[in-house]
Formats: sequence, C-alpha cells, structure tokens
Amino acid sequence: MTRATTYGAALSVAATLLTLGILELGARALGPLAIPRTTMYRPAPEVVYELIPGWQDAVPFASTSGINRAGLRGSEIDAKRAGIFRIVAFGDSFTFGIGVEEDDTFPVALGRALGGDDDVEVLNGSVPGYNLFQETRALAARAAAFEPDLIVLGFVENDLYNLDGSDFVAEPDGGLVPRIDAFQAAVTLNPFAALSGPWLWLQMHSAGFRAASMWAIRRRLAVVGMPT
Repeated sequence: MTRATTYGAALSVAATLLTLGILELGARALGPLAIPRTTMYRPAPEVVYELIPGWQDAVPFASTSGINRAGLRGSEIDAKRAGIFRIVAFGDSFTFGIGVEEDDTFPVALGRALGGDDDVEVLNGSVPGYNLFQETRALAARAAAFEPDLIVLGFVENDLYNLDGSDFVAEPDGGLVPRIDAFQAAVTLNPFAALSGPWLWLQMHSAGFRAASMWAIRRRLAVVGMPT
C-alpha cells in the first residue's frame, strides 16, 4: 500500500468519524442521551408490581405525562357511557408505548383505525415489563372493573419467559430491577432485548443511533403500508 493510499484511507476514516460525531452532537441536542430511569411502579400482590395511579411525570422518550387515577396510561376516564363500545388493551411496554407519545401508542392507534368516533373507546391497561404470568393476573383482577366489550392482549415472544413469576420487581423508589434468578434468554425475538454487545451500548448511549433506529423502523412500517 502506497503512502498516498494510506493517507487517503486515513482521511476517509477521519472524515467519517467527524461526520458521525457532528450527527451525534446534533441528536443529543434534540433528544435525550440515554434511556431514562422511570419511577412509576409500586409493588402489588397479585401482579408483583403495577403502575402508580396518579403518577405524573414524563413517560420515557415522550412529552405526554403520566398515569391516570385508574392506573392506566392516558387521560382520566369516566364511568362507561351507554352505547359506548369499550376496548381494553393489556400487554407489556410495546402496547404501553415506551418510547412514543401517547397519540402514537397502539391502543390510541387502534381507536383511530376503528373510526375514532365517540362510539368506541380504547383504554391502555398495559404495564412495561409484564409477562404472561402478570398479564393473565391483571386481566383477572382488573378487566371487569373497566366493563370492557372487548379485550386485546398485546403479545411478544419474551412474554413467555418466567411463567412462574415476573421478569422484574419494583424497588422502593419506584424503579424496576430484574428479579433475582429470573430467566434471561441469550437469544430473543424481541428487537430491543435482542441488542447485545456494542449494539446495546449504542442504544443506551448514542442519541444518533437511537434516532437512526427509529427512522429505520418507521421506514419499514411505511414500506409495508402500516401507519407510522
């Protein structure tokens, strides 16, 4: 390799790193650096932990705030009105909508897809980190109180882990930590849990990487004709 070739390659690498550095600084100026810790959970006997009713703060990566007095993400709800068709969605963080504004969550999008009129109401009964063990117990303990006409369960492959208990437990400060001895798969179809090594580090520390990830996801949804 000639000196000119070596110099050209080094210049190309330096230019690439400089460009990535500028993009990263721009992304950090427009968005958060790392996945923030949220303190919206409390211990609950039947389901191990639940959302704190009335908790008011920013949901991670979203400007919309908090949990209503019924313990659901979204605005306050009233008693079910005559003639309303009420749907309650249960699930984990995907259905809850960690990382997106309230209007972009699956339950709200479902309401829009069904016409978005006053005859249909979709409630978000999901809790981040729940697995099938907790989801079935939440359904049994809470669903009837909302008088649903239809229940939708958002299901992800890793919901099948730890069917003898939860994946996480609530700390006294309202955060979540992995349950001791809980099963953690080495390989998973969950696109976020599947991140490992340098990809996980980038997801946690690089605002630019996260922005690019979200762009790629939205682009993929647009290609297959789904609303973004």
